[in-house]
Amino acid sequence: MLPVRVTGWDNEAIWAATRETRRTLADVLATLPASEWDAPSLCPGWRVREVVAHLVLGPSLGRWKAIWEVLRRGGNFNRMVLETARERSAAEPQQLVADFEAVIDSRRHPPGTFAFDPLVDALVHTQDIAIPLGRTVAMPAGPAAAAATFVWGRGFPFGAKRRFRGLRIEATDTDWVRGGGLPVRGPIASVLLACTGRAAGLRELDGAGVETLRSRLNV
Repeated sequence: MLPVRVTGWDNEAIWAATRETRRTLADVLATLPASEWDAPSLCPGWRVREVVAHLVLGPSLGRWKAIWEVLRRGGNFNRMVLETARERSAAEPQQLVADFEAVIDSRRHPPGTFAFDPLVDALVHTQDIAIPLGRTVAMPAGPAAAAATFVWGRGFPFGAKRRFRGLRIEATDTDWVRGGGLPVRGPIASVLLACTGRAAGLRELDGAGVETLRSRLNV
């Protein structure tokens, strides 16, 4: 699979935005009481601690270790992602925060992924953690629009084009439009959440196509 090109975004810009997003999340994590680490995230079946562990594993799990972990699970990549996160998440919250802070500046990413993937992970998983906890963490429009462009062109595992088939999605706070058909409008942060399959993104979206989108997100 070839990388998706996003105009105006080279590797330096991508990694700068990734670092900033990770720093913002690290500040949030440092304030969480122990009880909130076991709260459910927006990812079905994943607690906050497992999402954080996943964000640590992405840049810290080397190529050969990642391949070995997949092979150990019969080649099932999704099973590897879940089980390694669950194993790592058993650490105390203070250790998970320290582990996450240690990868803030890392430029490593898993085999088969691109520089934009860690930025998408950081932006979206920050909301996966914050929204269920009732915390507001602003998503910067520029990185969110670039990430949405990448997700739209990425195909697997997001399937955004299929999800928005027959719909025209438009950001209301930045210049970003994709698709055609019934309109769906809202902030780019909500657009990115919807493009990555998060029903929470529907809260700030409107337009004649929202009900169609709602049904495709199984809400």
